[in-house]
Amino acid sequence: MPPFSFIDLHGHSRKPNIFMYGNNPLESWCPTDIANNSQQSKTFSLLPEILAKSSDSFSLKDCSFSITKAKEFSARVSIWRQFKLERVYTCESSYFGFDFGSKAGTQITITDLKRMGAELVEGLVYLREFNRTTNLPDETDQKI
Repeated sequence: MPPFSFIDLHGHSRKPNIFMYGNNPLESWCPTDIANNSQQSKTFSLLPEILAKSSDSFSLKDCSFSITKAKEFSARVSIWRQFKLERVYTCESSYFGFDFGSKAGTQITITDLKRMGAELVEGLVYLREFNRTTNLPDETDQKI
């Protein structure tokens, strides 16, 4: 049974905030991604949207879901394509700090990272329950 989600955690040196990269088949450089698109294009951004609503540390505006040729061999794109998982992300945390909300101008702390980790798990649990109650096309018995 495939995993419910795959999340690669990274530090980011050029961009502030905590955000995600995901995979929107309609924003892919590869024509077969677009041609093979199904319900997936409607669910790839749900976890980042949940995190944006539940976390004051997560920046949805900094998320990107495009698939560029340069990222073809990244874990995010490789696992998404090879295992056909909908929820494959790279979660990035800045080495600089926040530039939005009540945390603007502050450094990201270990406490912020721990809280974001807990909120990430809570978001996955919420998303799994959402999938079950809305009957999204998915393996609903997958393990987190």
